[in-house]
Amino acid sequence: MNKESNQSILDIETKANKQPIYQDFIHLTTHTLLPCTTTEKSRSLPPLEEFIHSLSERTKLSSPTLLLSVLYLLRLKTKLPATAKGASDTPYRLFLASILTSSKYLCDQHSLTSRRLSEMTVYSAKEINSMERSFLSLLRYDLWVTTDHLGEVLMKIKKKPD
Repeated sequence: MNKESNQSILDIETKANKQPIYQDFIHLTTHTLLPCTTTEKSRSLPPLEEFIHSLSERTKLSSPTLLLSVLYLLRLKTKLPATAKGASDTPYRLFLASILTSSKYLCDQHSLTSRRLSEMTVYSAKEINSMERSFLSLLRYDLWVTTDHLGEVLMKIKKKPD
């Protein structure tokens, strides 16, 4: 993505600039992405919505990063096999992988790192690196995004019932 594209993303995002709405939409998207087991969690994780809101605040995620995370999660949904199933913590892992990937795509110098995320979560840096690699593989490394793509995501978010 070039500087002009980045500015267009910021322009699109500024029109909506509702970070909590993005967080809520990410929660809905990760929670409904694929069926997950409901067995007791092996790690002490807070409710998914709380996890997303807390991490978004603690990492100071920008609205464009959250918006791009939504786009990647929606893109992932179209690439998963119909028979795909996840573990009870899969939505948490998908959220971490999506924000890490989005952050790196948008701002290479000051992006999130697996080490920083590991300090804020119950996952090790090695586990988060593995999540990121798996996420990229599932996306088939299809990270390219245009302002049209982001505009479509914004429309989906705006249609979300309050």
